[in-house]
Amino acid sequence: MLLFILPPLSTISTDRQFFSSHVLPRLLSAKQLSLLGQHTLLTSWRLTRTHLRLLLTLAKEKWNRALIEPGTAVGALCGQSIGEPATQMTLKTFHFAGVASMNITQGVPRMREIVNAVSNIRTPLITVALLDPTSSELAKQVKLSIEPTRLADVSLRLRQCLLPEDIYVSIHLDLTRMARRNLTPAKIATAIRLAKLKKKIKLTVRGKLEH
Repeated sequence: MLLFILPPLSTISTDRQFFSSHVLPRLLSAKQLSLLGQHTLLTSWRLTRTHLRLLLTLAKEKWNRALIEPGTAVGALCGQSIGEPATQMTLKTFHFAGVASMNITQGVPRMREIVNAVSNIRTPLITVALLDPTSSELAKQVKLSIEPTRLADVSLRLRQCLLPEDIYVSIHLDLTRMARRNLTPAKIATAIRLAKLKKKIKLTVRGKLEH
């Protein structure tokens, strides 16, 4: 059922242009419009004010028949309406398993969160309006500034060194990936110190950074 808002019948002009520009696009699909054409509808069908009044009356009657009272039992209809899309989402989850760009937590788990009105959702969504919507570099910068950065995202390799007198972890950082995230060795060292680790560590920054 289509819902469209029109002024009262007493204020509607008899001009056919109103019907073609306001009513017709809301009742016919783009395919039907391309097949029939507004010229055919206005010249061959001879639409008048009476036809428009009957059309609006019929739309109002169908709309009133579609209304239900709050609390009406619609379990069977809702089950059919939700079951089929949920099945498609489940199949899509299996098809895109292992694809890094696909977020499979937005399928059935997200629907379950909506139905149960969960306050703490598993995958929060953020919509950001950029100052320049056509800039891909700006979009990447905003994305990198929002999402969490792991040590593996800014390092070339991590190596565990076992010596008779000492045990340490050697981390070789990547300047290129650090520059994209506006990070410095000092910021990374501070983040490691503030991390909640099970054991106390001694952190030393030295050597050359590799590109």
